[in-house]
Amino acid sequence: MNFFTSVRLEQLASLLSRLYNFRNQVNLVNVDFNKPWWKILLQQKFVFAFTLVAEVIQGAYQALTPIIIGYAFINGRVEYVYGFFLGYVLLELLNRQNLKKYLLMTLEMSRSIKVSANTYFLTVDPIFHSTKSSGKIISKIDRASGNIQDAMNSLVGGIVPILSRFLTVVVAVSTLNWLLAVISISSFIIILSFQYFSLRLNLKIFHKEMISKRDRLSAVNIENLQQNSLIRSVFASNEQNKKMIEVARESSLAKANYYFTNGVITTLVRMIYITSVTLIMLVIYNLVEQGSIETNFAIAFIISYLSGSGQIMRLGQIIQNFSDKIAGINDLFKFIRTFGKQTYPVLEDDELIK
Repeated sequence: MNFFTSVRLEQLASLLSRLYNFRNQVNLVNVDFNKPWWKILLQQKFVFAFTLVAEVIQGAYQALTPIIIGYAFINGRVEYVYGFFLGYVLLELLNRQNLKKYLLMTLEMSRSIKVSANTYFLTVDPIFHSTKSSGKIISKIDRASGNIQDAMNSLVGGIVPILSRFLTVVVAVSTLNWLLAVISISSFIIILSFQYFSLRLNLKIFHKEMISKRDRLSAVNIENLQQNSLIRSVFASNEQNKKMIEVARESSLAKANYYFTNGVITTLVRMIYITSVTLIMLVIYNLVEQGSIETNFAIAFIISYLSGSGQIMRLGQIIQNFSDKIAGINDLFKFIRTFGKQTYPVLEDDELIK
């Protein structure tokens, strides 16, 4: 039974692979580590722009959903329900095309960094390796190649949609009263400014230490695996294990300090946000009392605002994650620039991809 199940799964995997046809669409590029990392992104600028536009449209549509549905039911306009369904289907079809292009873009960037870095360390003169830790090199390559995908996910799947939804609801509520726009934009500027400067400061305080402790932990781990026989032969297992535990504790401490500070920042951001939401609800409540807007519409606008702006409280964490990933990428680029050089030919062709 397991055999036939395995065969069927392999056949299904083969069928889906042929259907998606990714094989002939994945390309690698040579990464120049002497240039900024975002130069790789510029090579995919059209795909990147298409992805951003698709995410902006999706975010705006989601933010307006409560208002569209509320308008349809309050005014008895069933055609708006059909229109909402059609719009959702069209956006989903657009998202599938967007996802395919986005996956290819991020995978190509990630694998290009990994292959180019390995090519560099393969060709650089051996003397420069003699005083460097293999574990540290592996840690930096793996971290940077994974970080490029995580950074793009944070930007495209987090920052852009959140900003799109928020700006959409700001425009929507501003049609009711100019004061709502002032409160929304003011709170957004305060929240964004506070998050940016506080998270940037937190990154400067703790990030260098985190990288150092992380690389040290990876180096000790590699050392234990590569020199297992030597460690056992000199009866140094206890000492090596104690070193591993101590390094792991130090690495955990550095990360705990960093993330807990982020937690404190998030709490302060939530206080600012809930204050702005309360003010907006009070203004809309006064509009209802004055007869300027019906209660049903007021509820729809409040729900829409909460739906579109609520993710702002996640924005700080996403920005922090994005900054952390970019710092990891820059760390590899900086490391390679100062690592060493190649003084004699090694490969047949200097180009990564012929």
